[in-house]
Amino acid sequence: MVRVSLNDGDYEAAGRRLITLWESKGELVQTNAHFLWDGLSSKQLDEIGNSLNRDGASGSFPPDLVETLKDSLHRGDTTQPLPSPPSSQHRRKDDSCGQEMASHDQGSSSEALLQSVACLFYAGDYRTAAVKARMLVVNEASRSAGLYWEIKANQKLAVLALDEAGRNAPNSPKMHVLLGDIFRQRERYPEAEAEYKKALAVSSELAGALLGLSTTYFLENKWDEALSSAERVLKENSNHPRANLLVAEVLVARHEYAGAEPHLKVSLAADPEILPRVHALLGNCYAASDRVPEAIHELELALPSDEDGGIHYQIAQLYKKSGDPMAAAAALKVTQQLKQEHVQRDTVIFREIHQSLQSSD
Repeated sequence: MVRVSLNDGDYEAAGRRLITLWESKGELVQTNAHFLWDGLSSKQLDEIGNSLNRDGASGSFPPDLVETLKDSLHRGDTTQPLPSPPSSQHRRKDDSCGQEMASHDQGSSSEALLQSVACLFYAGDYRTAAVKARMLVVNEASRSAGLYWEIKANQKLAVLALDEAGRNAPNSPKMHVLLGDIFRQRERYPEAEAEYKKALAVSSELAGALLGLSTTYFLENKWDEALSSAERVLKENSNHPRANLLVAEVLVARHEYAGAEPHLKVSLAADPEILPRVHALLGNCYAASDRVPEAIHELELALPSDEDGGIHYQIAQLYKKSGDPMAAAAALKVTQQLKQEHVQRDTVIFREIHQSLQSSD
């Protein structure tokens, strides 16, 4: 519930809960404080830091708690050292998780397993949490929450592995690229930019760093910078599929469809996982120049990536434009189904995660 309050921006409620936890489980808070900031934006982290400064100055927070939170906040969870040997209180937490798992193994519900996965995650046993989360994934009823916790646990394992590798090779440009990718995936774009630039300071034309930086700039709507970084890759390799795709993304966003087309055709040689995006953008380019049959064909090739019905909706509009109302109606029907399923998935994920967080708080 502390994290739910932080997500909502209700720092006063989060503070009250933290004080209560500190008084009863101080060692546990010290061990796991850095998890509170996982995935929060830079703006949120700044607000929390300012709030901690005010609370510390006013005396409304225990001084030791303020120092613990400020220390974990400044380090950031991607730079956390590998966990130290667990304290006695932490071991009791692990034992409690073990008891919940034993209960599950004897035939209890998936809800109990979900609670034990959350318990293991917050106790720092990410490997076991990931294994148990996989058990949730195979059950359709708990699949969404299982995927959530499996991804979270594997992210933590990856961060720990990167931390260890970073200590062995602190000036490795590839390490900075990997850290940049993690920050970008968590939407912490300024930190991602900083890591990619560190990599480029060591190796000025490293393609992975330039592509990561270009993608970050694009996600921040810094289109000129995104274009510049991607074009640096193309100077070395004009047929680079991902660099061409990034250039096309910027040009399509600017409605410069004719300029985007040649880059997208080169991108057709890209890895299969990004091909649906290439086809979707080509469909947009063809639609903008009234090449309706070609646009429909490309958008149909992009359908495997249509999770919320958006591509089906574009196809429906094109069928309507071409004078085929029956095909348009069929595509619109699928659009509505996918939209509803998307909302239902989000609702289920939120409810299951909220329940498991309540159980582990």
